[in-house]
Amino acid sequence: MDVKMKGTMTVMQYTSKFIELSRFVYEFVSSKRLKMRRFEEGLAFYIQNQLVGQPILTYQELYKRMVEVERVKTEVRALNSINQNRKGFKRGTHSESVNQNQKKSTPATPRAILQAR
Repeated sequence: MDVKMKGTMTVMQYTSKFIELSRFVYEFVSSKRLKMRRFEEGLAFYIQNQLVGQPILTYQELYKRMVEVERVKTEVRALNSINQNRKGFKRGTHSESVNQNQKKSTPATPRAILQAR
């Protein structure tokens, strides 16, 4: 059995598919620990990455944390989209904006002032 989160599959969709298919291959999920490990193996990498090193003891706790990781990622994507669509939004480095500001506000030198007279 090879169930993995693919494309735009949500945590809920993945969980439903995993439960549905695991009923047919009992050896695959014969213990609670094995079921959790198999479930984790099929998660999208960004979720696996967020859960690494966290002590998760139950399947329910794993599910709750997965949902939370997915929620945060969705919010971050939405915020990034809003920021990119704002009028006047321009990407650049801090040094580029500092250089542009310096060019605009460079004071005239005394020699330039005397020559202008």
